Amino acid sequence: LRIPSTVCKMGRGVFRDCTRLRSITLPQTLEIIKDRMFYECTSLAHIEIPPKVTKFGEQAFQDCEGLKHLRIPWSVVEIGASAFAYCRQLMSVHLLGNVHTIEKGTFYECSSLTHARIPSSVTRIESGAFANCTRLISLELPEGLGIIDLGGRVDPHNEAPKPPNGGISMPVDPW
Repeated sequence: LRIPSTVCKMGRGVFRDCTRLRSITLPQTLEIIKDRMFYECTSLAHIEIPPKVTKFGEQAFQDCEGLKHLRIPWSVVEIGASAFAYCRQLMSVHLLGNVHTIEKGTFYECSSLTHARIPSSVTRIESGAFANCTRLISLELPEGLGIIDLGGRVDPHNEAPKPPNGGISMPVDPW
């Protein structure tokens, strides 16, 4: 599917439950991928994020089980909670941008995720951001990262995080 360049805004959940959507080309003018925009697009395997996108809303790609690799451009400064939760075939994530916080449950239960590169702009990783990423073997973190909470349990279908279950929560000494 190719969205014409005359489109500069798209609504919340606009492609929600489009289970047969496999590939999409978004217009270069798009600046925000709104909440649940691709929620449960279970066959979505290819998407190029336009260079003007600054924000991914909450649960924007949740349950997009066909996504395998993700490259988030420099322009992105905000990624909402649970944005990629349950993307069970997602194997690698490369954040290039200016994101400051990896929100709660962002990559919750991305059970095929083996590698993630976090840019130096990130100063905080919130509760359960990588919870249940059972194959994660490489997480490249920036120096000076302020707060890491990798182990708390977060259910992306619920607003409030559940209490941590044996997780790690620690400030990281920047010295």
